[in-house]
Amino acid sequence: MNNTFSLTFKVHQLFYLRPYRFFDIGQRHNYYDDYRNKYILKRFSERSYYKANRLMHELCDRFGDKFKLSFVFSGTAVDQMQWYAPELFEDFRQLLTRPNVEILAGDDSCSALAVLDKNLWKAQVERHRSRMKEVFGKCSDVLAGTELLYDDAIGKAAAEMGYKGILAEGAKTVLGWKSPHLIYKHPACALNLILRDGVLSENISVRFADRPLTAAQFASDAANDRDTLKDGSHVNFYCNYATLGEYQEEESGIFEFFRHLPQEIINNGFSFVSLSDLCQTQAEKPELHVPFTTSAMDDEKDLTALYANELQRDVIANWKKVCPSMRSCPVEELQKDFRFLTSVEHLAFMSTKYFTEKPSIRYLNPYDSPYDAYIDYMNIWSDFTQRLQGL
Repeated sequence: MNNTFSLTFKVHQLFYLRPYRFFDIGQRHNYYDDYRNKYILKRFSERSYYKANRLMHELCDRFGDKFKLSFVFSGTAVDQMQWYAPELFEDFRQLLTRPNVEILAGDDSCSALAVLDKNLWKAQVERHRSRMKEVFGKCSDVLAGTELLYDDAIGKAAAEMGYKGILAEGAKTVLGWKSPHLIYKHPACALNLILRDGVLSENISVRFADRPLTAAQFASDAANDRDTLKDGSHVNFYCNYATLGEYQEEESGIFEFFRHLPQEIINNGFSFVSLSDLCQTQAEKPELHVPFTTSAMDDEKDLTALYANELQRDVIANWKKVCPSMRSCPVEELQKDFRFLTSVEHLAFMSTKYFTEKPSIRYLNPYDSPYDAYIDYMNIWSDFTQRLQGL
């Protein structure tokens, strides 16, 4: 039986917050730094998105239906493209019309609601699926949530919404001796678990500039992982689309790597498949029990990047307080602000772990310290909760 390979990219843009002081509370409700948001999107577009889209068109033309590609878009990325860069939105739309490119369902705002409030999370996921069908004309029945957050409860909620599969991290803390290269099933419902190969993915998304790989080396590494890769196995590569040209600069050779990757993957005995294809197979699948939440974040592959310090825990507690009110809030402007304000990057800016990270990560952080991020954020949150309470 032939081994299979899937290529999945995340497209996400954060709504950065403007400096917001204590005396702005109750006076000004414009929370977002439009200049920074436009600048970051323009930078990503010029350095990454347009070039990557041209490359994917080229690969689709060259390999036809032998090449498959999956995208998951955050709602905030679509918002920014439609508001600030409609030509970029159209460029993506043209790529997504190709029959061998699929769109996965996801979280509308890249929030942590999957672990905070299942009802709100399900509503956002459903909103996201409807919107993908509206703006791009399609959306698969496979889900890829924020940072691949997953546990048995999240899987059960996804199955209740009708999803056939979900993308999760192949975390060693859950797998133990088991392989990340099998398609598993939820122990209590009909949901397929497709696991990301974190090592192979991060060799490109995180370590490529420091340890460049050729496409031939990467494909050989995938094929020669004899401890976990058996005949009929599947390898899932998942990373942020901005890895191409932004997080890994063009001078590193990242575009040439992906230009040669499909042929090398095929040469090493793999066939490209979409994630939807994987969920259609009738072969018996082993169960995988995930009692605690895993993610694609950090080396720990858990929630410590979001809950590591008192600043973050206080923000999480404040999010939880308003969740019951947001379930029935009729004001679309407040719902929009709630989606934008609960993106997990706001927590990342408060992380002492991320604050000491290398510059390639830190340049996206507009704050001088985690405490500055927390103070600005909580001023905005105070104004937001006042508006909510005033209904």
